[in-house]
Amino acid sequence: MRIVFYDNPHSPPVDKSVTGGFGSITEVGGIIGKLYTRMKHRSVKMPALSVVYGISIFKSRGHEVHFCKNPNEVRDVRRADAIFFHAGMPTLNKDLSDLAILKTFDPRTKIIVFGTFPKERPELYEDLADMVILDGEPENIFLKMANGESVEPDLKLGPVNNLDDLPYPLWEYFDYVEFSYKPFLPGGTALPMAISRGCPYNCDYCNYMPQQGKNIRYRSIDSITSEIRTLINNYNVKNIVFRDLVFTLNKNLIIELCKSITKHNLNFNFSIETRTDLLDKKIIEVMAEAGLKHINLGIESFSDKSLGSIGRKPDKIEHQEEVINEAHKRGIKVSAFYIIGLPFDTEESIKENIKYAKKLNTLGAQFCLLTPYPGTPIFEQYKNRLITKDWNQFTEYRPIIKNDNLPPGKLLKLRDFAYRSYYTNPFWMMKHAREIVPW
Repeated sequence: MRIVFYDNPHSPPVDKSVTGGFGSITEVGGIIGKLYTRMKHRSVKMPALSVVYGISIFKSRGHEVHFCKNPNEVRDVRRADAIFFHAGMPTLNKDLSDLAILKTFDPRTKIIVFGTFPKERPELYEDLADMVILDGEPENIFLKMANGESVEPDLKLGPVNNLDDLPYPLWEYFDYVEFSYKPFLPGGTALPMAISRGCPYNCDYCNYMPQQGKNIRYRSIDSITSEIRTLINNYNVKNIVFRDLVFTLNKNLIIELCKSITKHNLNFNFSIETRTDLLDKKIIEVMAEAGLKHINLGIESFSDKSLGSIGRKPDKIEHQEEVINEAHKRGIKVSAFYIIGLPFDTEESIKENIKYAKKLNTLGAQFCLLTPYPGTPIFEQYKNRLITKDWNQFTEYRPIIKNDNLPPGKLLKLRDFAYRSYYTNPFWMMKHAREIVPW
């Protein structure tokens, strides 16, 4: 078969590799906020792994595969059998516009839409697509179709149970040297990979749960180290961003992996994402010796009450400070994520959260507004309190839920204040400014 994978660029840039595949658009006001937005758009560039895996699956089964980013590129592919269209949430209008154009091309070409948002709202695409992948992780559908099996629109396959069945990504289909993760990983190309899928915590707000689910699945150590070796030897990559939801959930496996990395002299820098309650001095030390240079941490809120309102089990403040200080001592950069506009938030509680963020004094701090994504418990809980039904507004940076204490305009001002207050903090500038200058 002749296959096209389609993933369109957007202005402003949309990162479809985050928020569970729904997509995020960084947008902050004020001089500092706009500077932060511009620098992030320029320096943090990551592709969606589902697209890369899809291309690799079909190519490994002997199919002709093309990657296209606009309708003109698709038109140049003669008589494609299928177009796999990767759709996002804040890109809805652009996606529908592109789909309408693609629909006018060869009627023999099937258009198949995939992504977390179309899975939750397939009716939005029905008039423009022959099929919307409705269940589980799309790689299962890719595997069946690549093997020549017939697939019905309502087929339910669930998650990929054996992650070792997936071929390694073929990065030559992309301008992969442009992918980067600055200033968190050293200069040069950075590529994503994952050693697991799923998360047992299932926080009410988590946008990864609609697709990956609670069942945690791991790749074998041999598979992981072999892909790392491929990235280093075949693509000359020295920076890897592990996209696992909770990288250190299984500490024994991570220790074994790090020992294997060291044993095989795999020299590279890497970034992970995890929770503070899944970190301790020993695991940080082991990962640092294997090349850990950056950690993403979901702090979310200083308030236990606010965390409880979104189904998040709080970690002790003392432990959060302890593990972050341990990382800093070992030269590991840290980014912390915070949520503004939680159900019990007031102006005072948000400013307390910002104050706590400044105390932790991590290199990166991201302040997003509570966004209820379809398929999550928080969406069901607050769907009658939405202040907009325009899915393009679900960027992570705009007010979506009515807050009894704070009107939308005030939330936006507090968002901008958070970035301004954090990144002009003298203690942050003294500690981190030299790391930002090359960025």
